[in-house]
Amino acid sequence: MKKVLAFVGILLCLMAVPSTVWADSRTYSPPPKKGNVYAVIRFKSYNSKDFYPKTTVKVKWGSYSRSKSYGTATTIRTAGIVIALRHTKDDSTPLTVETDGTVVSIKQSDSPPGEWSNGMYQKDSW
Repeated sequence: MKKVLAFVGILLCLMAVPSTVWADSRTYSPPPKKGNVYAVIRFKSYNSKDFYPKTTVKVKWGSYSRSKSYGTATTIRTAGIVIALRHTKDDSTPLTVETDGTVVSIKQSDSPPGEWSNGMYQKDSW
């Protein structure tokens, strides 16, 4: 019985680890036309150790790569970041976005997603 209780206790501890420990990664192949690709990223969840956790976003697109951390050291917590990436070639080179937050969406569009004008999301252009 003690072994069963110990096993259940360990299992519960493992389940309590927040899902933000693992990175979220998405790969998107844009249509072969020039335009803007928008990546919508939700920040890491609040936790008691780090009230405003930093969220890192990494992009790999052909020979282009960039990494940037976003933090919210303000009293108003934002939900995430929308990054506009300029697609300058008529090709379908895969774009990979990795974050310790959550990738909500990646798409090429003539107009930005709704989160772009939502005050709860920060905006950035790379």
